[in-house]
Amino acid sequence: MVGRQSCSRRRTNQRNLSEFELVKTSLSYAEEPMLKKACKPRASQAKTVSTKQPVDEYYLVRLPLEIQPFVNEIEDVKTDGHCGYWVVAKQLKLLTKNVEAPWRYVRQKMVKNLKKMRLFYQSMWDVKGFKDIMENVDFPISGVDMDVKYWMTLPEAGFLIAETFTTVVVIYNKHGSNTFVPNHVKPSTRTKGRIIFMGFVDGSHFVSLHMEPNAPIAPYPSVDVNG
Repeated sequence: MVGRQSCSRRRTNQRNLSEFELVKTSLSYAEEPMLKKACKPRASQAKTVSTKQPVDEYYLVRLPLEIQPFVNEIEDVKTDGHCGYWVVAKQLKLLTKNVEAPWRYVRQKMVKNLKKMRLFYQSMWDVKGFKDIMENVDFPISGVDMDVKYWMTLPEAGFLIAETFTTVVVIYNKHGSNTFVPNHVKPSTRTKGRIIFMGFVDGSHFVSLHMEPNAPIAPYPSVDVNG
């Protein structure tokens, strides 16, 4: 299945990364916006890399070549159309905290953040773009089947995850990787060093990544904040 393109953005000034100095930019990935895709099943294989735990070879070779040696573990998630939200829940350890429907919890938190910071996000994506991402994230509680319009949208979701959960978000993709940082909430002792690592593979699926401490970090995308 092919998803529709994400909301357009004009490239101007970048945000200040000083509060998250741990975010490195040692890779020269293309700063291309990524597309919204669904989650689809595939066959799994395993391969032992050096002395590390077995790493899923199927997904490993679908990540950027430069970061493959730094991957410690790849965790797959459900292929139900909520895969990106499952990855966030897994990275935040919500699956071990008896949270009912972790993917829904993540969506609801992001919707709450969208409403709270409406003017900020409208300055990034304009009014129509804000409306589109709100409809994309706000999955109805009942009576609606999964549809392409609810698949996670990038790069918008990257900014939103970072703001909602006060975390650095690194998304690796062969066609353009990016790092996202929160803009409005300063990191605290509790959140310092928190990083969510996600892999976008096959043009259709997100996986959870566990990386070496010295893993290279992708560039921060340009963004236009009006006013």
